[in-house]
Amino acid sequence: MIPLTVLVLVGSLLFRYTMDLLLPVVNFKQWDSFVVEGWAAWAAFGFTFAGWLLAAIVVAGLVGVFKRD
Repeated sequence: MIPLTVLVLVGSLLFRYTMDLLLPVVNFKQWDSFVVEGWAAWAAFGFTFAGWLLAAIVVAGLVGVFKRD
């Protein structure tokens, strides 16, 4: 049986890694901590792409590209 503290630690590291992928402006220094292979590499690419897309949409919204007529 795995101790609860280990599960919480691993869960928090995985959460920080996901946030590191989703938030391209912030660097949590988790990118080099994990080596992804197979479908996880595609998921990491998807999270990174989604993060850049989200950042572009937020910036476009802040500068007023999207306006109601």
